[in-house]
Amino acid sequence: MEQFILKKLLSWKNCMKKFKELFPDKVKLRIRFSLDNLKLDDDVLNIPLFMADQADQLIGLALEKMEQ
Repeated sequence: MEQFILKKLLSWKNCMKKFKELFPDKVKLRIRFSLDNLKLDDDVLNIPLFMADQADQLIGLALEKMEQ
């Protein structure tokens, strides 16, 4: 079961990466909702599920930070 979950997580990460490679000029920020903490790694914003209702504000802040 752990291997299945790991493969799914890796395939999701690869999917986001591939999407960015296919459309580099159209993708400013990639967003992932998960149980992990709030963080911005390069152009990937991880939003914890309990903060999903604040996604608009968080995305705006992330885009501002990336422009700096």
